[in-house]
Amino acid sequence: MKKKQTQPRPRYSEPKLVQLMERTGISRPSTYAPTVTTVKKRNYVELKKENLQPTALG
Repeated sequence: MKKKQTQPRPRYSEPKLVQLMERTGISRPSTYAPTVTTVKKRNYVELKKENLQPTALG
């Protein structure tokens, strides 16, 4: 019997996160930038290689 290894979802970059928020109808266009800034400021994510990497807190 073979074990299947699952792969983690790819990490989002800031523009991809905003694009996802637009598609799903989360928030409004005027609040996209402050939302991303707040998530980074509260240390939920950190920027690594242009992608948002969740921290232990996030």
